[in-house]
Amino acid sequence: MPAPSDDRPESALLDAILGNPLLGVVVLQDGRIAFASPTVARVSGLSVEALQALSAEEVMERIHPEDREAIQAGYAARIADQLPTASYRIRIRSEAGEFRSVTVHPMPVLFRGRPASCAVLVDETERFAAARQLEQRAAELAATRDRLESWLRERGEQLRDAQTYLATVFQHSYDGIGVVDAEGCFEHGNPASFRIVGWPREELIGDHFLKIFPPDTHPFMLERWKEVQRGEGRPYRTDIVTKDGERRRLQISHRHMEISGQRKYAVVLSDITELTQAQAALREHGEQLERTVAERTAALEDANARLRRTTRLLERAQALARVGSFTWDPAQRRVEWSREMRRLHGLPPEGRLPPPARLSKLCHPRDRVRLQRAMQRTLETGAPLDIEYRLRFEDGRIRHVRAQGERRAKCSEGAGYLLEGTLQDVTVRRELEQEIIEASQREQQRIGADLHDSLGQELSGLSMLAAALTTRMKECCPALVPDAQRISDVARVAVRHTKALAQGLAPIDIPAGGLETELRRMAERATELHAIPVSLRTSLQCRALDTRLATHLFYIAREAITNALSHAGASRIEVRLTTRGDRGRLSIRDDGRWQTAALDQPGVGLHIMQRRADLIDAELRIEPGATKGTRVVCLFPNSSDGSDDGEPA
Repeated sequence: MPAPSDDRPESALLDAILGNPLLGVVVLQDGRIAFASPTVARVSGLSVEALQALSAEEVMERIHPEDREAIQAGYAARIADQLPTASYRIRIRSEAGEFRSVTVHPMPVLFRGRPASCAVLVDETERFAAARQLEQRAAELAATRDRLESWLRERGEQLRDAQTYLATVFQHSYDGIGVVDAEGCFEHGNPASFRIVGWPREELIGDHFLKIFPPDTHPFMLERWKEVQRGEGRPYRTDIVTKDGERRRLQISHRHMEISGQRKYAVVLSDITELTQAQAALREHGEQLERTVAERTAALEDANARLRRTTRLLERAQALARVGSFTWDPAQRRVEWSREMRRLHGLPPEGRLPPPARLSKLCHPRDRVRLQRAMQRTLETGAPLDIEYRLRFEDGRIRHVRAQGERRAKCSEGAGYLLEGTLQDVTVRRELEQEIIEASQREQQRIGADLHDSLGQELSGLSMLAAALTTRMKECCPALVPDAQRISDVARVAVRHTKALAQGLAPIDIPAGGLETELRRMAERATELHAIPVSLRTSLQCRALDTRLATHLFYIAREAITNALSHAGASRIEVRLTTRGDRGRLSIRDDGRWQTAALDQPGVGLHIMQRRADLIDAELRIEPGATKGTRVVCLFPNSSDGSDDGEPA
């Protein structure tokens, strides 16, 4: 048994090592923990007994996966004394799941008489963490230093650029820039400043600023100088005198500054001589313009007054003539109507017009399509607008109007055309035309009656006398019988012609479906009376024409045949009547002369034909034939509603 004096130092050293919270001692034997100090237990989070109870596999599971292979190889080598003792670092997983970094100082030992590996463990987790933070902080400081150096370089470059920019602006500025000391003497200036004041540099540097100002402005300038020294200076305008004696107008502004502890004043000079002259000229021009505007305004007011008087006179004239005016812009859907135009349609003289849908309802339903086609044809082709149609009001009244207009190109608002024209109330004229038709029919009836009652009777008596004379001459004078017979024959023909004329002049009221029969009779009578063939061709593929429509068509055909026989010198006349669906066509064609003179100065007959065509909503055309002669065409709607708006045929 060793002496106590020899054992106490080793025991104290071992206690010191085992009690150190940073040093741990562990002995591994056969891959298991044979001995562990309290520090190792604290690092692992297990008690010493729990550590010694771990199997070799459980011990390896406590080591970081990246460190296991090296641990096993080193442990085997040390047990076999194949490698020298060397320290290394590993990561141990605690019971809480965190990894602690420790430095291992291994050595081979004999524990309980068998080889084992003893290792001293130093827990350096906090030191490594502090080292990493220190390294991170050092990296951040280095990055900050690099950014600061980069920022200083950029600012240096910007400062150099700013200095270059300011020097360029100073040297090449259009305005003058100068520096005046506290006494008011020129110290420095850019080229523009000397050019503006009209003095050379060498004659201004060191001299007082009053040198460039005329004496009459010195009190004003000294007062401004005091304001500048007090820091109250504001831009102002004044005159200067150049070395050559030229007077110029400048705008001057000041700004005080400190240079090397001394107060200086920056001066900016702007030459506004031309601007001042331009402003004066502008004021004079403005005054002249105001006088001109006043004169033109007075003239315009006078013209407006005359225009208002003219407008009132025009409105009165339109009211007297019952003629309204209109303008229609189809692209903009804008309509302008005069007061008389509104009155004709039964609308108030002022205010907004009703929408187009309501305005279109004022037109008679049977005239709307015809009116729209006529207006569209004028806008598309430029042909003059001239059409008569009817207005129908809610109380049943009918008003006949005639629209005349023309296309006009717009001056603005893009391409397109306007339709301008007038609307005339022709109701009275239509009534007069109706009276003329009725008077014509009454006169024809009277002439037919006279022919039948007087001339027809006398010719009949003459025919009987001629027959009796022929009988007596057979007994007393046979040689004159042929002459008497011819007189008797002529008398009989005259009687027959007179009866035919009387029948033709008699008023006709054609029943529904009887137009073809009456046209055929009329063609036969004309052929018999005038010895000129009048033929009739029909193709009726719809319902029978009503009485009103058939009667008007009959009189149109009779008037056209009469004109051809009387004025065209025709040798043949052809009448053709065709109907299909709700449309029909009546044409009368002759082979005589083209009656252009009759169209230039139409007579009563043509007016009556047109009037009858209007009454049945038909389109009447008189045009030259394909080779010669005249062709009268009447295109009519085949409607059997029987509505004639109260107008007789």
